Amino acid sequence: MNFADLLESMGSLKEGLADLQGKLRGLEFTGEGGAGLVRVTVNGVGDCVRVEIDPSLTSDLPMLQDLVVAAQNQARARMEQKVQEEVKSTMGSILPIPPWLLSRL
Repeated sequence: MNFADLLESMGSLKEGLADLQGKLRGLEFTGEGGAGLVRVTVNGVGDCVRVEIDPSLTSDLPMLQDLVVAAQNQARARMEQKVQEEVKSTMGSILPIPPWLLSRL
């Protein structure tokens, strides 16, 4: 790959990243705690967009806190897995990324 090809690829990369970020912002991932008594939803860039709590949990604050954390962690893990897949798919088609680097995305 010569320098001109590299510059062209960098432009494509910038466009690809912008498109990817827009796509991810529109995705939502939900995690649950306590068999669905607590649900936390995050978007594809990690922002929390919704928290749902069953009213029966309001009397046990420590348990409620644990379930919110568990639900958020699950939602974030789902989001991170999808982001990794999307980055590999998008970036792999724009630039030839070595396999050892793709495994770290």
